[in-house]
Amino acid sequence: MQERPPRTPVDELPWYKSPYTWGLIIGIAVLTMLRPCTRYEPDPLPSLGPAPEWLSEVSLSPGEAGLLTFYTDDCSACLTAIESFAELSRRYSRTPYRVKFFVGYPEGSDLLPAEQVLAYEDTWSVVSVTPPSEWRSGGFSRALWEGRALPPIWTEFIHIGLVWIMDDQGSLRGPLSAADSKGIDEVYHRVQHVLRESSKQ
Repeated sequence: MQERPPRTPVDELPWYKSPYTWGLIIGIAVLTMLRPCTRYEPDPLPSLGPAPEWLSEVSLSPGEAGLLTFYTDDCSACLTAIESFAELSRRYSRTPYRVKFFVGYPEGSDLLPAEQVLAYEDTWSVVSVTPPSEWRSGGFSRALWEGRALPPIWTEFIHIGLVWIMDDQGSLRGPLSAADSKGIDEVYHRVQHVLRESSKQ
């Protein structure tokens, strides 16, 4: 009976015959093909309707998206939102997306604390806003924050530190929170969803 030639140990095989090499290649290929199937991309936030008239100074050109937040004196949540805008602004400066940032404030607010954050941002606009007492009956009233209606008066609303997305048709989406890194990431991706949706219209 003819003896079989001795097997070459696996670790001495050339790389193109090694089962480890082919296992790695097949694993990478399978994971790459499966990735689109396992990635969850939420639908764009629904439109809440046109922005109210008291936000008429907040406007965009076709193909742009806007991020809107509000500021008033002694509002730490507002400053947090503005600081988050600075992070988002830096991120978007490295992308082809056209995003503008708006900070609304009631007349007479001391903007000095906020200006330390936004002074060097060229895609930002600071606009004076005067919401009417019945503003809650507009588009904001249909938004929910953690399952409850938004506060009925401006001074309560402002301290939530909300962030809103505006599309190039002047419609608002939200509210969102950008109080931490997770919130910033969500806002960053949600804006792109709105831009992609707008580009298909």
